[in-house]
This record gives sequence, C-alpha cells and structure tokens, in this order.
Amino acid sequence: PLYSGTSTGSNVTTANGPRGAGDISVSFDGTAGSYIQRMTANNGTLITLATDTALQPTTTGGFCLFGWLYMTNATGQQCYGGAWDGGSTAGMDYMVDISSGNMRGFHGGSNYSFTSVTAPPTGAWHFVVSWNDPADNKQRTSIDNAAAAVAGTAITPGNDTARTFNLGAVAGHGVTGRLSRWGYIKGSFLTSTEIAYLYNSGSGRDWSEIKTAAGH
Repeated sequence: PLYSGTSTGSNVTTANGPRGAGDISVSFDGTAGSYIQRMTANNGTLITLATDTALQPTTTGGFCLFGWLYMTNATGQQCYGGAWDGGSTAGMDYMVDISSGNMRGFHGGSNYSFTSVTAPPTGAWHFVVSWNDPADNKQRTSIDNAAAAVAGTAITPGNDTARTFNLGAVAGHGVTGRLSRWGYIKGSFLTSTEIAYLYNSGSGRDWSEIKTAAGH
C-alpha cells in the first residue's frame, strides 16, 4: 500500500491527507512526469512499480485497485493508477481514471470491461475501489462505499508484462490532485464489509487501526 513515508516519486509533493493536519497524502501537478515510483509491498519492502511484473493480474484471478483521492479539477483525462501504454490493445491490463467528467474503472484492451459513473465533487476526499471479479470477469467500481457500478461486458484481464504500473500519471495522462492510502490486491478483491470498514463513514483508517483489525 501507499502510505506516508513509503513512496518515492517524480515531481510530487506532500499535503494533508483525508484526516486533515498530520495525515499525509501525495500531491501531483498534472504533468506526465508527476507519478509515484515505489510503494510498500505486503512484506514491508519497497517495490519499484515500473519494473515489478508481479503487479500484472492473472487471467484467472481477481484484482483490486483502491484508495483515497482528492481532485483539484475533473477536466480532460486524468489517470489515477493502472497499467496501460496509451493504446487500445489487448495487452492493456487495468486503470482508474477521470474522463469527460466521469470516473471509469476498466480492464481489457481493444475489447474491454469498464464502468463509468459521474465523477465525485472536486475539492473533497473520496474513497474509490475498482475491481474485477473472476466469477464473471466484469469490472466494478464503488465511490464512497456506494453500491458498485457493474460493467455490462465480461472480458478476461490482460497480463502483458510490458505494461508498467503507475500511480499519479498513466500513459502521459497526469492527475491534478492528491492520493492517499492507495493499495493494489492481486488474486482477490475487497469485500463489501472491507470497503465499508476502510471508508469508515468518510473518515478512513490509519495503519495502526488496520493492523489491529487484521490481528497484528
């Protein structure tokens, strides 16, 4: 997961997170060169996103991209996280973005499974979860613990190791805003109970709460 002190990036700064003063987020300037390069793996080590092919989803398992975002604006196309080279090819794996005022979560390529919902208001923190359920291979996206939007098309996820994973800018489409507590799950996805717990009525959770809940 992406937490304060665990990431290194290019053209990024820190700012207040979802819990206000003392809570840290990463702020992006909207350029293609403003992105996160590393995040902490579940074994506590730093992984370099662009070179870790283990982040590519399998074609038979689920995956889930989730975290808090603060949008300064919702103009143009802004890619919050994912693995995409900018082309509509079958090797594109997954991504969460804003485009034309809509928030989208999708996987696939020239054929793809995607959800599109109205983007949440700018100038406030929102909890976004986008995932693929291998039971039907349809993409789902939930904003602020609302009922998930479900894609109408089922597509087997791509698994092309040439597509690198980025947070903050994907395929040249940068974010103008902030990200905090972003995580990626391969082979599974958050349950509705887990989404509600992490959202916590809009207050979020800090790392100590999550570790305690997990029995650590």
